[in-house]
Amino acid sequence: MEAGKKAAGFVTDFDNLLERLKAEGYPQKYQYSEFCRMWQDLNYWKLFNGRRSESDKADFVDSCYHIVIQFFMLPRCGTHVKTICIFMLFALYTGQACLSKRRIRLTYSEFLRIFEFCGDGYENNMTEPYSIFWQLHHLG
Repeated sequence: MEAGKKAAGFVTDFDNLLERLKAEGYPQKYQYSEFCRMWQDLNYWKLFNGRRSESDKADFVDSCYHIVIQFFMLPRCGTHVKTICIFMLFALYTGQACLSKRRIRLTYSEFLRIFEFCGDGYENNMTEPYSIFWQLHHLG
């Protein structure tokens, strides 16, 4: 997956997070609180440290959004990964250190796939991704 120079390590970090959550049996839980616990344990809140200029922070956040959306759009991507991607988008959006929040840029087809996934999850009593998606939708 092409990450560019701005967020080159984020792909590895995100993949490690996915594997760790999977190893701990996360697919059965699908809770944002569990994701937040792991976020804190892995020090993800430090993602934005070390970026001095506002433009560098903005480029980094945009690159991270793009990487997460690429993970979501992978054909072999299961419910586990898609749920974590939605949670990660929310965590990145709410935790970014930019003066003006960077919006998550989606194509219409990307938005429809995420919307469809969340709608299907809601119908199957998997309400956390649906809830987080709508919070994101109304924040930005």
